Amino acid sequence: MLDFTHLHLDIIDPFLHPDFSYCLTAIDRFSPIPHFRYDSRDSGNSSNP
Repeated sequence: MLDFTHLHLDIIDPFLHPDFSYCLTAIDRFSPIPHFRYDSRDSGNSSNP
């Protein structure tokens, strides 16, 4: 298994670390907060169609 524990901060602020944006797909599968990247972009999910 890949170790992305050192990239957790990058997941929280993917827009500040575009270099890791390509890794978000892989990190998404190993991170304890796999949907955080979606929530950060669409916090109003319930109000959107």
